[in-house]
Amino acid sequence: MLDQLVSVGFTALDRFSVAIVIGVGAGGCWLLARDGDRKFTATGISRLLGVSLLFLALSSVVILILRTAVMADVPPLEAWPYITKVLTHSDFGVLWILRMLAFCGLIIILTGTRHQPTVLRFTFVGVCGVFITFLISSSSHAAGDGLFTLANLVNWLHITAGCLWGGTVAVYATTVLPRLLMDTTPQACVAETALRLSNLAGIALLVVLITGILNAWRQLTMLSDLWTSTYGLVLSGKVAVVAVMAAIGALNRFYIVPAVVTWVRPALPTSHGHHASPPHLFLKILRIDTMIFALIMVCASLLSMQEPPYHEDPSHHTQHSHDMPG
Repeated sequence: MLDQLVSVGFTALDRFSVAIVIGVGAGGCWLLARDGDRKFTATGISRLLGVSLLFLALSSVVILILRTAVMADVPPLEAWPYITKVLTHSDFGVLWILRMLAFCGLIIILTGTRHQPTVLRFTFVGVCGVFITFLISSSSHAAGDGLFTLANLVNWLHITAGCLWGGTVAVYATTVLPRLLMDTTPQACVAETALRLSNLAGIALLVVLITGILNAWRQLTMLSDLWTSTYGLVLSGKVAVVAVMAAIGALNRFYIVPAVVTWVRPALPTSHGHHASPPHLFLKILRIDTMIFALIMVCASLLSMQEPPYHEDPSHHTQHSHDMPG
């Protein structure tokens, strides 16, 4: 039981960290359209990226140990002697090594270009994050029939869109918007970035919903699996939490963001106080959104550890190639 809790916790931490990496890339490439805005927020974004990479390194090591323990059928504390064999004789080992190469690339770009917050830098960060989501999907049930099957590509797109959605919100709420609001004078860039975030989140959510439906169609054998199987119950819980975050996103898009746009127009008077202004309300809501997204990552990690009904059906059973050979 303890091993499962540790696995769920570190898997959620791993996915949340990857989401931050993708969010940093999207923030620098899309939300912050001007070089001046990137430089203004560069310090906070770099610190957030550094912390996320630290957690990503920790979660990667723990996940390797836990997966090795499962493959070798030993307790996690006894898995160390088998790690070399897993890395050199299993598909999971190859995927983990590729993950570490992407991680090293992120470290190099973070340290080598810390004073150059350019679009190219953020693009590289985002590409590395997307590559890691492909590796995550490729070590899941979706890749049981191959890495480049439609099932795995749909699942990869689902994970990537989810990380883009929540990761960008988290980056904007923790670094970008607080930095832009340091100046109490209304700024056009606040409205501009709020609109860009809303548009990006809407597109990402649409992709999450479409690919999520396709995933569920493949993994469930019948509708009743949603309430008669452990996988279906966890999936239902995840969908409920996603619905809450989506509802908050709709509130932002149709009410809060338009209020932010109105607030920053210098020609229009405003009666809002500093703490009650639409941008500050937007910030509070986005911070709540970030916590909900963290809960979604917990649900997603718990779901990844359940056997889908499709795979439990003997007629659909396939031999996974991620196990360590004897």
